Amino acid sequence: MHGKAPTIKKHGHTPLFLPPLNPIEEAWAKIKNQVRKTPLSTTNDDLAGRIQEATRMVTPTDCRGWLRHSISYFGKCLDMAPIEKK
Repeated sequence: MHGKAPTIKKHGHTPLFLPPLNPIEEAWAKIKNQVRKTPLSTTNDDLAGRIQEATRMVTPTDCRGWLRHSISYFGKCLDMAPIEKK
């Protein structure tokens, strides 16, 4: 989307950022939440390792749920209806 944003704006439209339509946003939210549960220490804390550990907590059930959530908005998109985050 970032590469297309200038073209979209040039044609008089505003590019939308709609996390409910992008399941990866919900996945990163879960990962970031897990990483934030334990504050970083000031000495030798391995952020990359913590991120890897958090990604292992994302389950297939999570992914299916995020996809279902995204798909639930498709009808509104096709109807050009306003979209509110659930």
